[in-house]
Amino acid sequence: MNTQTIKTYLVGGAVRDHLLGLPVKDRDWVVVGADAQTMLAQGYQPVGKDFPVFLHPDSHEEYALARTERKTAKGYVGFSFHADKDVTLEQDLMRRDLTINAMAQDSDGTIIDPFGGQQDLADGILRHVSPAFAEDPVRILRIARFAARYGFQIADETMLLMRQMVENGEADALVAERVWQELAKGLMEKNPRKMIEVLRECGALKVLLPELDSLFGVPQRADYHPEIDSGIHTLMVVQRAAEMNLSLAERYAALLHDLGKAKTPADILPKHYEHDINGVEPVREVNQRLRAPKHCAELAELVCRWHIMFHQVGQFKSKTILKVLKKTDAFRRPERFQTALNVCVADKQGRLNLEDTPYPQREHWLALLEAANQVDAGKIATECRAQGKAHLIAEEIDRARLAQITPLQSVSGRQVRRLLMTSSRYKINHTPEGITVSARVVHDSQEIGSTAVFLIFSFALTCIAPFYLEEHYFTNLEAILIPLLFTFYLVGSLVYCLLWQLFGPENIKIRNHTLSHGYTLFSIGRWRSFPLSEISE
Repeated sequence: MNTQTIKTYLVGGAVRDHLLGLPVKDRDWVVVGADAQTMLAQGYQPVGKDFPVFLHPDSHEEYALARTERKTAKGYVGFSFHADKDVTLEQDLMRRDLTINAMAQDSDGTIIDPFGGQQDLADGILRHVSPAFAEDPVRILRIARFAARYGFQIADETMLLMRQMVENGEADALVAERVWQELAKGLMEKNPRKMIEVLRECGALKVLLPELDSLFGVPQRADYHPEIDSGIHTLMVVQRAAEMNLSLAERYAALLHDLGKAKTPADILPKHYEHDINGVEPVREVNQRLRAPKHCAELAELVCRWHIMFHQVGQFKSKTILKVLKKTDAFRRPERFQTALNVCVADKQGRLNLEDTPYPQREHWLALLEAANQVDAGKIATECRAQGKAHLIAEEIDRARLAQITPLQSVSGRQVRRLLMTSSRYKINHTPEGITVSARVVHDSQEIGSTAVFLIFSFALTCIAPFYLEEHYFTNLEAILIPLLFTFYLVGSLVYCLLWQLFGPENIKIRNHTLSHGYTLFSIGRWRSFPLSEISE
């Protein structure tokens, strides 16, 4: 295609990402001044039959003829296209959704930008190119996804147009496959919370995910949820899942985990009794409507149903623990069980000012599963059959698993739970010798001695400083007050440290070591592991 009348331009996302300094993944090209016969004669291979798109014979990149579009019916499939030699580059760019996507680059590297896309990139604005934006409802989902990717704001006139599209019923014409496709992409972006916020602002969330939209405005207990609003909590959980780099299935489960709160009777708010159980049916409805992939749908239902029991592991007896492990299919599908716990971490940390809260329950559940898996179920089954007790196989396996779980959950487990619920300083480890607790060992004498040394050194400085400060900067009164106040602070810190070491309610003894979860000026010590048998009050 070296004729003077035919020109090829790089267009769309490749130009946009290049200008943003981002890696260019896919390159799309538009051809001006050619028709289908010209492309075929050049060896290009046609793709499909709905669009005039061709594959390059060598690079296999997509080359599309410049075209115009005309709306013929509701929905995203009701279009007719005109692709011919007389269609100009600007006409082709005008049919695109956003100004940041309506730019082209010629062979010399010159940017063709008839609609101000470069300025909108610089300003962080998502703006529609023309009123034709309203002809394709998928663009509502796409612009929400772009907001999640780039963190850009929606132009006021574009948001107004999106609301009008929803009010006119355009969002109702979206089919499940396209909704899921865009939702999945948006969830995997850097800021998925932004996608949900945009959909809610334009009214599309109420049409596409009414179960999720219903959470906004539903209050929660402030002592558990300082953010109060159930919808805001869900956004925070989804965002935390993204920050943890969780998979699509995990992020989708995070999105739906609290749907049951929308069904809580108004007279018991802000409490939400059995919202985990009440949420299962709404989750199933969403899964069915979106035709979510099986692994995503199953994990979403699992997390919704069991996340409260995962949170409350320290309150259960061993029989309940075993029941949960069996009901969640943890023995056959341990990887899925672990992903469910990952979502629970996001749930715990997706709360206002609690983003760094430890979630030791995850390690404890994995330790319980590991302990139960020490049982050789095959051996038990063989022995039962040999003794003519095949009907007791399940019962004997449960008994053996309980024998492994009970020491961790009830006897020594009582101290372990205190460790787990106290601080992220404590970890559960799995070793060939069994389960151990790792902790940072801090001797009282080291802690107090180090603090005293620091206090003496600081006090010496405060005694020397007034002579210099008085001469150069301060009056006599200021020179006295500053070191006095600093000394009072240090003395108070030392006293606080001493009191916590002596009376701290969350201190736990491992032999003659103190594992302190309190305020200290120093944290002297090193990580050591201890078997459960060494833990005492």
